[in-house]
Amino acid sequence: ALRGLIAEKRFGSFDLGDLWRCMDQALAESGGSLGGRRTVASLMGGWVAHLPELPLLEVSRRGDDVVVRQRSLGEGEGLWSVPVTSNVTDQLLVVADREEVLPLSLSQQPERTSSACLVLNWGRSTPCRVAYEDDAMYAALLQAVEELPEADRAALIDDQLALVCAGLTPPRRLLDVLAAAGEGERDALVWGAIARAVVELKGLMVDSPCLPQLHAFLSASLGASVAAMLQRFAASAAAAAAATTDDGEDDNLDDDDLPADDDERRQLRAALARLCAVHPGLDDTFRA
Repeated sequence: ALRGLIAEKRFGSFDLGDLWRCMDQALAESGGSLGGRRTVASLMGGWVAHLPELPLLEVSRRGDDVVVRQRSLGEGEGLWSVPVTSNVTDQLLVVADREEVLPLSLSQQPERTSSACLVLNWGRSTPCRVAYEDDAMYAALLQAVEELPEADRAALIDDQLALVCAGLTPPRRLLDVLAAAGEGERDALVWGAIARAVVELKGLMVDSPCLPQLHAFLSASLGASVAAMLQRFAASAAAAAAATTDDGEDDNLDDDDLPADDDERRQLRAALARLCAVHPGLDDTFRA
């Protein structure tokens, strides 16, 4: 579709309207749908008009119903058509009004998780932030964090960090997420989110009298997990050194405790190094 548009306009120019019409045509030809009579233009208009702001979806409950209110994460008053997925169903939902009751029920068993919790923006499919305002809903999500995909675990941390930085939620909620997500964590994406959160938190609290308590909490909640990951890297390096052949080539080692992909290993190592640099003492358990 894009090739056709570029060929059609090769001696001229085109605007967003042309692009949206091209995408609507391609969607129709493929048999796809955005739901109802929605067009690409109606879906994308708010996103283009309100750049660089992002929408914030505030999730609450009304009985068994899921209520979502949208607002700007910044100071604007933008309104977006926000496509979101969930762990409850594979149906694509669109939040287009200030407040909507989603066609979901908190009493139904989720299709994508065994735990009875609600995760909006499943798979981090849309650039938005999600705030779970109901305490029981949030507690159920924290209890199920280990069974969420790595993208959703990282998104939960990043969302809470954005809310704390915007002054929309207390730091305690972010600390609860860090404690839940950090326990036994091995994924580079999640450790990267943890490192970002710790750096930002310490920056926000640099002059706070509560900084010693923050240090103590981070050491208690993350210290053992950081030490375990550092020990895995040390064991892997020792095994690689022991397996090195006389001609200087490494044998192909299969280490199930670390990511198989070299780039992911580097990202994981960088995240752990950043954590230890910004929070001295976090690796004391490993050094001991």
